[in-house]
Parts: sequence; C-alpha cells; structure tokens
Amino acid sequence: MTMIEQTFRRAQGLISDPMNSGPALAVGRRVFGNNAGFKQNVVGGLEIWNARRNGPFSGNVLHDDTARAVETVGYAKAPWRLERELVDTLEQRFEAAISQKAVTEQFAEDESPVNVALKNPLSNAPEIREVFDARMQAVVHAYFGSRVRIYTPDYWRNFHVKPEILANHERFSER
Repeated sequence: MTMIEQTFRRAQGLISDPMNSGPALAVGRRVFGNNAGFKQNVVGGLEIWNARRNGPFSGNVLHDDTARAVETVGYAKAPWRLERELVDTLEQRFEAAISQKAVTEQFAEDESPVNVALKNPLSNAPEIREVFDARMQAVVHAYFGSRVRIYTPDYWRNFHVKPEILANHERFSER
C-alpha cells in the first residue's frame, strides 16, 4: 500500500467515525489509560454513572471488595473458586468447538492469531450459566448499583499481540 493510499484510508476513517479513529484511540489511551477507545470510555462511564446514581442498589455501590477491585484495577480475581468439574467441562466444550469450527478466529495484520471465540456459547457450552451464580451476581450488582441481566456471555482465548501492532491498532484481546 502506498503512502498516499495509507493517508487516504486514515483520513477516511477519521471522517467516517471520528470517535473511533486512531487519534481518538490515542486520546483515550492518554486520558483514560486504556485501549478501550475514547468513545467507549465516555459512553460506558456515563452508563455506569447513571446506573449507580439511579439504580435500586445505589446505596451499596462498591461496598463489595471484588467490585471495588474492578473499579480500581479494571478486573478482579473472584474470592471463590469454581468447581474443578465445571472448569474441566468448559475446557472440553471449548476444545470440541475449536475442532468442530464452532468458533470465530481473529488475526492480526501479520496473520498471527489474536483470539478465538466460541460461537453461541450458551448452545455450545450451556454449563457457562453456572459461572454466573449468586456470588457473581452480587458483585455485578455492587459494581453497577443496579440490576443487570447477563444474557450473552463471551467465551474466548486470547493470544499475545506484538507491541508494534498494538501501537497502531486496538486489539480486543489486549483489553
């Protein structure tokens, strides 16, 4: 691709969706300290603020240690363990889905794998519902201050993405 074509493609992206463009990603990294993008951070932040302000559990927002860790760090290790049998079953379902091509694969520009995601997780691994038990729901309620319906889980495996690719492109697997 020539330099003119690259410049044209970048300008096209900036004009068509400025809040998801390369410059917006760079601003999002600088302002929010993550790769989620400027638009996603602003819209998501407003939705969380609204739920916490107006939700039925607004008085209990972040009173849970795990929910506070999600707020502070962006993720948290659950203070409980899933049953080994459940984990083994989910791993077997995922491997079976890969062999049956019931997955979606994403590749970087250099053709290296970025992630592989299970298609239709509730059909291909119905046991995944067991992960979202009362303990998990309590953390979600404490984080959002509102009732939340988890209706479509994602189930995927990430692969390392080279830093030179991440410098110019946001990759879901690195969030």
